[in-house]
Amino acid sequence: MTDNQITLRFDSNDLPKMFSAGMYRRPEDGRYYLVIDDGYPRYPSSSCTPSDQVVACSTARPYSFRILGSPGDEEISLSARASAGETSFALPTAVRLDTRAGADRIDISNVTTDVAAGKGSDLVRFGRSSYGALATPGDEIHGGRGEDTVSYEYVDAYVRVVLDEKANDGPSGEQDFIHPDVENLIGPKGGFTAIGSAADNDLSGNKGDDHLVGRGGADLLAGGGGDDRLDARDGKPGDRISCGNGTDLALLDRGDRILHPASCEKIRWASSAR
Repeated sequence: MTDNQITLRFDSNDLPKMFSAGMYRRPEDGRYYLVIDDGYPRYPSSSCTPSDQVVACSTARPYSFRILGSPGDEEISLSARASAGETSFALPTAVRLDTRAGADRIDISNVTTDVAAGKGSDLVRFGRSSYGALATPGDEIHGGRGEDTVSYEYVDAYVRVVLDEKANDGPSGEQDFIHPDVENLIGPKGGFTAIGSAADNDLSGNKGDDHLVGRGGADLLAGGGGDDRLDARDGKPGDRISCGNGTDLALLDRGDRILHPASCEKIRWASSAR
């Protein structure tokens, strides 16, 4: 039986002609790996195998990882694979990731992750892995400054996200925490309930039946496929709705706008929308 495996992948644009981005080392106490992407060559621990922009670390008991990104734009992929025949890890595997500045793209699969996206317009995507899905409850995403997006587009299950200060997000039972400093959400294939914040939100459905609620701000609600309910009512004008395929219901205030009216089978304005 092979060990559980954690794979960390960096694709930094900092100093691409001078260094292989990233330094990876294991602290002496052995409790975690510290991964720093600061333009220096990598120095992996003895249990990690490096290759171009990738470090794969095998361990019988997964540790937590702390990752500090560089100030530039980065592509970071975090994924975990259990031993053959296993469906979960013996202990939770957690990653704390601080991307600092830059417009970063972060892919997360099978790893419980606490992301501080920092400055810049960042994209965090769940479920993009060839390993299949393991249960990893308790993810936490802080958007930080900039216009940030969390995407479940690769997830097959139903997902619910409320942009509030509560750990009540993600697939059923996961209790993820998507903070309201994340502005935009993209739904999964299996149906999506998304409730926005007081900010300007872009909420996008996918192939399933979606329920999108804008709340405050000048929001864009895009249903995609499926039979969707798009609720832009907040007592103010300025929201936009795009229904997409399926049999959709649009609920709007006076002064909101339907981008493709023919795609909305049912339209109710605030005076009659209840």
